[in-house]
Amino acid sequence: MRPFAYERPATAEEAVALVATRPGAVFLGGGTNLVEHLRLGIARPRVLVDVTGLPLDTVEEIPDGGLRIGATVRNADLAAHPVVRERYPVVSQALVSGGRPSCATPPPWAGISCSAPAACTSRTRTPPATSGNPVRAVRP
Repeated sequence: MRPFAYERPATAEEAVALVATRPGAVFLGGGTNLVEHLRLGIARPRVLVDVTGLPLDTVEEIPDGGLRIGATVRNADLAAHPVVRERYPVVSQALVSGGRPSCATPPPWAGISCSAPAACTSRTRTPPATSGNPVRAVRP
């Protein structure tokens, strides 16, 4: 694993500014997939910007009828949210069925939904081509 710097910003604005101004900086939410990708050498960030301590764990309805989901909302909490269960039942079901039993703490929704699938293992060492950039996809 390549060495990297670690930042723990006090605000979401500071976190965004760090990632925007530091080449190779990525957000660290729950870290389930990111830690796996670091270990496998798939992700090689220069700076980890830890947002786990920021108040980004809410689900809010927005005027256009959609939802604003915080970057650190846990999958189980999102799946159980009444609006998600009512309007997006398939998403709710996918969130509760997609976790891996080896995870001690359920990962935040953004870390799983915006990263390469768990199918990327030490045997393949390469995420599927459709996954895009598995690390930079998560933004608070």
